[in-house]
Amino acid sequence: MIIASRTPYQLLLFSFLIFLGFWSTPIQSKEKFTEKWLIENIKANGLSPLETQYMRAQGDEIQLRSESAYSLMAGGSGSIYRSNADSSNSFQPAIRNSHGWDVYASKGWSAGLNTKLGIKNDYSKLSGSTGDIISHSPTYYLQLQLSLFQNFLGRMDQAMLQQGRIAKETLELQSTMAEHNAITSARTLYWSIMGNSISTNLSRSLISTSKKQLDEIRKRYKSGAAEQADVYLSEAQVSQRESSLIGLQIKEQGYLRQLRLMAPGIGNISSADFPTIDIEDVVGSVSECIVQISSHPKAPYQYSSYEKMFSLFKQTMEAEQTVASYGLGPEVSLSGEIQSKGVDTNFSEAFSETNKLSKGGWGATLGLTVPLGSNASALTSTKRKLSELNELKSRRELELLLDGTHNTALTSIQYLLESMRTLDASTRALAKRVSAVQKKYRQGRIDFLSLVQEQDQLFNAEIGLTESRLLFLRELFNYLSVYNKTPCDFNLAYATAEM
Repeated sequence: MIIASRTPYQLLLFSFLIFLGFWSTPIQSKEKFTEKWLIENIKANGLSPLETQYMRAQGDEIQLRSESAYSLMAGGSGSIYRSNADSSNSFQPAIRNSHGWDVYASKGWSAGLNTKLGIKNDYSKLSGSTGDIISHSPTYYLQLQLSLFQNFLGRMDQAMLQQGRIAKETLELQSTMAEHNAITSARTLYWSIMGNSISTNLSRSLISTSKKQLDEIRKRYKSGAAEQADVYLSEAQVSQRESSLIGLQIKEQGYLRQLRLMAPGIGNISSADFPTIDIEDVVGSVSECIVQISSHPKAPYQYSSYEKMFSLFKQTMEAEQTVASYGLGPEVSLSGEIQSKGVDTNFSEAFSETNKLSKGGWGATLGLTVPLGSNASALTSTKRKLSELNELKSRRELELLLDGTHNTALTSIQYLLESMRTLDASTRALAKRVSAVQKKYRQGRIDFLSLVQEQDQLFNAEIGLTESRLLFLRELFNYLSVYNKTPCDFNLAYATAEM
C-alpha cells in the first residue's frame, strides 16, 4: 500500500493499526460459517433481496401511475330516450323515440393538450300532424383541448411526471442502501461472533489451566505445602471462569439469533462451523479503510450514495412548486372540434354524406376561470413554503447524518486505536508478569492469592482487548453503512453491485 504524501496523523493511525494486529478469515476456508458464505446466503435467501425488489416495484408503480394519464384510452357510450308527449302545434313535431352511440379514442399529451377522436350517431323519430320524421346523424369528430395558462406547454404535466421519476429514483436509491445496510449489519454480527469466539476459546483455555492449578493445589494441600483457603480460592477461580464462559456462550447465541432473523440456514450453525481466526493477522484492507477515512478532514460526500439525494430533494421541491404555483390559479382554456356530419332518413345515405368534406364543420370555445377568494392565493403560498421547508429539512437531516458520521468516526477511530494500543501493550506486559509470578510461586516466594490475582488481571485485559477491537470494527461498519462507496477492499469486497 502506498502511504506517501500522508500527514503525520494519518501515518500514526496507519502505524498503530499495523502494530495492533487484527483478525481475518482465511481466503480459502473449509469451514461452513465464513463471511463470504453468510453474505451470499443473505443476498440469495434473506429478506433484503425481497425488500429491495418490493421497493423498486413501488417505484415502478408510482412512475407508471404518473404516466398513465397520458396513455391511449378507448371508450364509448350509448343512450336511449322514449316519450309519449304530443306536439303543441302542427309545425313543431314531438320527439317520440331517440337513441345514440359514441365510440372514441382519447389521449392526453404532456404538453397541456388533450385529444379525442371518434365517431357517433344520433337517431331520432319525430311525430307531427303530417306524420313521422326519421333522422340519422352519423358524425366523425376530432376534439382538442389546450391549456393556455395553468398547464401551458405542459409545465404542470412535466412537473407531475418529474415527481413520478424522482419517486422511482429515490426508492431505487433507498433499496440499494437498504441492501447495503443489511449486508453491513450481517458483517457486524459476523465479526461480533468471531470476536466472541476468540474470547470463548481463551476462556476455555484458562478454565483448563485453572483446573490443572486446582489439581496441583489439592496435591499440595494433602502434602501440607498449601492451605485449605488456597483450595477454596482455586475452586472459586474455576467457577468464576466457567461462569464467564457461559456468559460468552449466551452472548454468542444472541448474535446468532439476530442473524437468524436476517436469513435462513443460520439455525444449524454452531461453534464447530466457525473458521480459525488468527488475531495477530494484519488486515491490509482495514488499514486501507482507516487511511481513506482519516485522509478527509471534511465529510467525503462522493463516497456515499446518499449524495444523490441532494439533487433529488431540489428536483422534488421545484416540481412541487410548479404544481402549487399554477394548479390553484386562474385558467384559460381553448377547446376546438372538427367534424364531418351526415343527416338523412336512411342511415347508409347519412353515413355516405359523412365522408364528404363539404359536410364538414368546426367550432371553438375559449374558457376562463378565475378564483375570486383569497384562499387560493394563500394556499398556493403555503404549498410553496411547505415544499421549501421540506427540502431544507431533508437536506439538513442528510447533512447531519453525513457530517456527523464522518466527524464521529475520525474522533472515535483515534480513541479506539489509542485504546487498543494501550490494551495491547498492557496485555503483553501482564503476560510477562504472570510468567514471572508463576515462577516465583513455584519457588514459594509468593502466595497463591497473588498468582490468582495476576492471572485474573491478565484474563480481563485480554477480554478487554478483544472487546476494544470489536468496538473498532463496529465503528468502522457504522461508517461504511453511510459511506458505502469508500474505496477500500474491506468495504468493496461485499458491496452491492450497483451504487
